[in-house]
Amino acid sequence: MKDLVFYNNSLDLNELIKTAKALDTNSIILCKNFHSLKELDELRKKLSSLKFDFQLCHVMLSTNSRQLNQFKNKAEFIAVFGGNPELNKFAVSSKQIDFLLSPVSFGRLSIDTAIARTAAENNSKIVFIFADFLNSFGLKRMQLFKNSFFCMKLLKKFKCTPSIVSGAERIEEMRSMHDLPAFLELLGLNEKQAKKFIKIEK
Repeated sequence: MKDLVFYNNSLDLNELIKTAKALDTNSIILCKNFHSLKELDELRKKLSSLKFDFQLCHVMLSTNSRQLNQFKNKAEFIAVFGGNPELNKFAVSSKQIDFLLSPVSFGRLSIDTAIARTAAENNSKIVFIFADFLNSFGLKRMQLFKNSFFCMKLLKKFKCTPSIVSGAERIEEMRSMHDLPAFLELLGLNEKQAKKFIKIEK
């Protein structure tokens, strides 16, 4: 099964592989907001010596079309880190974007009927990140759940296909992809839907 992890220089790739295998994860999408193509190529070269299926994903933090064109044929995936209406709309409006990550935050609601409808029309992949919930507390966690419930309701209405991944930044945040469907059930999907939508293939 495939998971998604955020890469940083302190991440021990050998420990990551060991943990992934223990969790029955046989492929990992490594995500990063790469500052240049050189940085992406350097990481790819580093991964080439490891016997594991890694794929690279450039994560966009803005609606920069020039950046999208720069990385679209260099990384296996392009994602937008959402959480506000402008980024969410940009992500679901472009068929060159593979994933919209974190469609909601603990701030004001960032998804509406128009965004959900566009996502459905373009078959956009919307991905919830378990680590967002793991690392929020108190009122922020309550608001994150509230916004997620509303988001899931809209996605179901327009028959979108949400997914969920660990979205770990640290190895201890990784979770088995066999267990995460239960969390999608908590957000509003039934068991059959939840198991179907853990897939994050292109």
